[in-house]
Amino acid sequence: MVNTTTSFLKDTNVEKGSESKKHISVEGIYVFVSFDIVGSTQYKTISNDWYQITKKFYEDSLTELNKSEFVHWKSIGDEVVFYKRLVQEDLENIHELPKKVFTIMNTVRDSFFEEYPHSKMLLSLKGTMWIDNIKSLGEERDEHFQSYIIEQKQNLYESDSEGNYKIIDFLGAGIDLGFRLRSETQKNQLVVSAELVYLIIKVEQEEHLAKGLSIDKSEYKISETKTLKGIWYSRPYPVIFYRDNWENSVFEYDEVIKEFKTDKIEEFVPRVFAELGRDKVLDEFLNIIKESQTIKKIPTSPLAFHVVLMHFSNDLKKILFYKRGDGKNNSDKYDFGCVHLKSNQELEVGLNNYYEKVLGTADYDILKDNSNHPVPLSIFTYTNSGGNLINGLIFCAKLTKDIEVADLSVSGYSKIEWRDVDEVIGKTDQDNKLFEGSVSNIRKARELLQEFHN
Repeated sequence: MVNTTTSFLKDTNVEKGSESKKHISVEGIYVFVSFDIVGSTQYKTISNDWYQITKKFYEDSLTELNKSEFVHWKSIGDEVVFYKRLVQEDLENIHELPKKVFTIMNTVRDSFFEEYPHSKMLLSLKGTMWIDNIKSLGEERDEHFQSYIIEQKQNLYESDSEGNYKIIDFLGAGIDLGFRLRSETQKNQLVVSAELVYLIIKVEQEEHLAKGLSIDKSEYKISETKTLKGIWYSRPYPVIFYRDNWENSVFEYDEVIKEFKTDKIEEFVPRVFAELGRDKVLDEFLNIIKESQTIKKIPTSPLAFHVVLMHFSNDLKKILFYKRGDGKNNSDKYDFGCVHLKSNQELEVGLNNYYEKVLGTADYDILKDNSNHPVPLSIFTYTNSGGNLINGLIFCAKLTKDIEVADLSVSGYSKIEWRDVDEVIGKTDQDNKLFEGSVSNIRKARELLQEFHN
């Protein structure tokens, strides 16, 4: 998945003359949200609709989180990650953020349960929230624990009329913290970082109490303090769970029920950061938010999905290979072509638009299930020339009429050629100059196509 969030380096809404008073760059305090499908690996081995569920998960997460002004950062397999830059206007309701995210997570989960009821047996969602102080990479890097935002120019789609887009990425120990915490949550649960809880408590003390407002701190429970790799020099980190109602069934019948600490969250968390000497650093988070203004609305990022369609000859004895062009990574290798499926684009429409144009024919049959949905063979992952992690799905098809390929051409590839399937599967991926797992997928695809057409 590639994030196509465009650059937002300058706040065009800031009044002239106020630049010295307000942060107008992308720097500031960011809150991050991660949703992850639990049980997906096992589910993929027993059901062919996992692709449709994953796609629905991506799209519903994007739709729901966009409503709360979260922006898609990236997708990694069965996980989606979003961010939101906190500004002065957010302080009044900052304590509502965990509740909003928890509600959205359950909404997304229940939506695919409703459409795919059998998935409830194995699947669920888990979530993570954390915050960090983000600076531009060009700043002097003399602070410990500092995280940075970086931008890279990428020409993402050959069909784009607007050319280059800016890819937003985040680096630093505070970013790593969120992905470490991701491993500490579990299905139907939301884990929030201690830094976010500290900030919420601080806002209550400095902003809310004077207005007669208070937050329900019983919504937060400390599971344990645990050493997280690369975090706090191996000092234990508080793992904090959030939910708006702990009275109902919190864990499913076959889960190990967690024992939570009895410490008061409003006393324990500030004490931890005071003893670490980090309380003053986090106090500054509040000041930064107070000085931050809303940046002009950022276009939402389409969740582009990469899909591949293997083409076999009519007798299943040959397969089409695409030689990667000089401008691509691994230009010595072959693959099967690639479609950058855009948000809200039907899978089969995207596949056919690309491959019919490349091959000059629509005379092929895609392997489908009984519901007439294309059957995915495998998920693939690779790193593109910009260093971005790309995920996608592989499908297969059989040509009903064989074609000549000598004169075929497609942007990004130097040639298209037929290869003998038996020769290919008799060699390794390396010997065939293919990406890892390709031979196994070719073997599996031919077996499925043979079974399908018999």
